[in-house]
Amino acid sequence: YTAGNLLALHGDPRLRTYEPTMITIKSDLISVGLDSDDVTTVLNNFDELGLNAAWIEKECPRHQIQLTTFRIAKYPVTNQEYRDFLLDTGYRELPDSWTFRRFPIERSNHPVYTLSAEACDAYANWLASKTNRGFRLPTEYEWEYAASGPAGLEFPWGEAFDPLLANTCETGIFATTSVGIFVQGESPFGL
Repeated sequence: YTAGNLLALHGDPRLRTYEPTMITIKSDLISVGLDSDDVTTVLNNFDELGLNAAWIEKECPRHQIQLTTFRIAKYPVTNQEYRDFLLDTGYRELPDSWTFRRFPIERSNHPVYTLSAEACDAYANWLASKTNRGFRLPTEYEWEYAASGPAGLEFPWGEAFDPLLANTCETGIFATTSVGIFVQGESPFGL
C-alpha cells in the first residue's frame, strides 16, 4: 500500500499511457446471466445490502454466448492516464472525484472514476487514434468473463469472499488505492 502511494508521487513504471499492459482473452463459448431459481438465493445472501429484486432479475435467464478473442487492460485507467488525455485534447470533463477540480498527484496511479460513459468512450477513441490500435470499452460479457475466468468464479480469486484480496470497505481504507496492489486478488487471466 505504501509503495503504491510512493509510486503515485514519483512515477509508476507499470503505467505507460500509450502502451497499457494488455491481456489477451481467447474466444470461448461462455455462460452468462443467472438462473431464475437463483434470484432468491442471491437476495438472501446479500440481504444486508438492501438489493432490489429487479436489479437481480434483469440478469435472467442464464444463457450461452460466443465471445471472440479480445484484449483488455490489466489495470483500470488511472488518474494520470486520464490527465494525459485531458492535456492532449482539451476535453472538458473532469472527474467529480478530483477535489476542487484538481488533478490528485498523490493518487495519480489510482483508478479514475466518476466519469460519464461519453468521457470514457472519448478516452478510448483518443488512445486508439494516438496509437493506431483498437481501443474501446469492454462489453458487459467480456468484462464478466475477464473477471471470473473460464470457471465463472464468484470472485476473481475463487468462490469465497476474502476481504484481503480487494479494496472493499472491510479493508478500512475507504478510498481508492494504486492499481495492482491486491496481487492475490487477480482474476484467472491476471487482471
